[in-house]
Amino acid sequence: MFQVGTAKNGVRDLEGNLDEMRLKEVAAHEQVRLFEIKLSQGAKPGKGGMLPGEKVTAEIAKVRGIRTGENAFSPNRHRDIASNADLLEMIERIRTITGKPVGFKTVLGGGAWLDSLFTDIEQRGAAAAPDFITSARSFMFALGCIQAMQCNKNTCPTGITTHDPKLQCGLFPPDKAERVAGYARNMTYEVGLITHACGARSPRDLTRAHCRVVQANGLSIPLNELHVPVRQVPGGAMSDER
Repeated sequence: MFQVGTAKNGVRDLEGNLDEMRLKEVAAHEQVRLFEIKLSQGAKPGKGGMLPGEKVTAEIAKVRGIRTGENAFSPNRHRDIASNADLLEMIERIRTITGKPVGFKTVLGGGAWLDSLFTDIEQRGAAAAPDFITSARSFMFALGCIQAMQCNKNTCPTGITTHDPKLQCGLFPPDKAERVAGYARNMTYEVGLITHACGARSPRDLTRAHCRVVQANGLSIPLNELHVPVRQVPGGAMSDER
């Protein structure tokens, strides 16, 4: 997966705009199977990021598409994505240029925005939908992250975000790759287990009705009654869907 962050590193020009030629070059690599637009992350909510100039070597500058030795800033948001329409159009733009699946990653505290996004997707049609949506912190944990909060100091004790050769030794790719892959395999298996236990053929067939929440009185209530889904109906009206 190639991640398109807010700075568009690797697929940008020197001004931070999406460079379609570089995007095509990345997509041409056999190892790149899909693209993920990174909207936000939980570690620095509402904030951007900064790679100190001393860490911006010639190699990193070439790969990212930035200037050697200069502080590299990642905005707290994509400057060209300010609405649901912008997001869906960016997904389609990257999908058209690369010919590969495109989704997005975000960190949420509430689901209202997703309701709005899904309503817009229904109005545009299924072809406008992202191919996937990603909550990825668990994969960082599988990689070995201990949330030391030293990503920008070059002192990450696990070797994940440091250029210090001694600290980098703490990250052994063959072992970590298997750990991350193992997490993905087991997560897929467990979701399948829950799906079959609910009598569904596929995780896509699961609905809120399959989940029950135990109340204070000891009785359970289906999630579709506790949180009634809302759907768009012809004419622009909203309708409860139980």
